[in-house]
Amino acid sequence: MKKPYVVCIVGVMRHVGKTTILTKTLKEMKRRGLQVGTIKHISNHSTFDFPNGKDTSRHLKAGSSITLAVTSSEIITVRKDLPATLESALRQMPKGLDYVLVEGFRESQYPKIVVASSSSGDLPEVKGDIIAVVLDGKRILKAGARDQAEEFKDSHLTDLIERYFGRS
Repeated sequence: MKKPYVVCIVGVMRHVGKTTILTKTLKEMKRRGLQVGTIKHISNHSTFDFPNGKDTSRHLKAGSSITLAVTSSEIITVRKDLPATLESALRQMPKGLDYVLVEGFRESQYPKIVVASSSSGDLPEVKGDIIAVVLDGKRILKAGARDQAEEFKDSHLTDLIERYFGRS
């Protein structure tokens, strides 16, 4: 089975619209019938452990490597037995996905969509190819074409991603 294509959506700074661009792109990919997973990088030290004293937190504190909490509408997985890396997270994604959209991980080698504001100045240093730059959530620049901005459309960004991977 083929591996999914991975695209990182990174920003020049916080609050430039990375999540908005990711969700719009995700909705367009789903509209096209693609199977898509997402990964969100949280840069500060955070934990999704359950509130102290609840049974699920007691499982984790007792040393469980993996705990699944099952509600009436979802399954939440907490893993403590894996390194907290993008590669490790990607290996956990289900088979059969066409794409994985990643919010963050600027330092990875995966291709990027850079989200910036026109007031933020220069683009950040990133590893990997830049597929496109989205400015102010309103304009899109193809990689290497700084002066050729077009109006941002969800379908246009998805077209650029699919073209990058040779899918259209």
